[in-house]
Amino acid sequence: MLDNLSNLLSALVLLAGPLMTGFCLYEALKSLRMATRGVVVKGKITAIRWGVRRGGGRIAYPTVEFVAANNRHITYVSRTAVHPAPGKIGDTVRMRYLPDDPHVCTIDTFAHLWLGPLILGIFGIPWTLYGISTLIA
Repeated sequence: MLDNLSNLLSALVLLAGPLMTGFCLYEALKSLRMATRGVVVKGKITAIRWGVRRGGGRIAYPTVEFVAANNRHITYVSRTAVHPAPGKIGDTVRMRYLPDDPHVCTIDTFAHLWLGPLILGIFGIPWTLYGISTLIA
């Protein structure tokens, strides 16, 4: 019974680990592209949608408006929850966007640029290594 459970767990890890590691690499390359090619401008927080963290406390999903090249007005709605909020409504924050596609943008903070790849890597890489070790053993 334990052998079957162990084999099932190993099979799931063999599938999930490389998948998460692949997403980690994909997201890391997107973040690297944004960090190296992105243009930084000032944006204004126009709204904050509040959520609740597990265990209590509030997390913020800010909406930021900024002006990109050619006087294009862009509205960015964050899908990354942050705590504390990057500011209050009306405050100025740094925004980073790709000059060839200003709608590809993010708030210029570590959390918005690198938290996704970091979390995926923390889970995906060890699972991948565990899966490989079970294949070799």
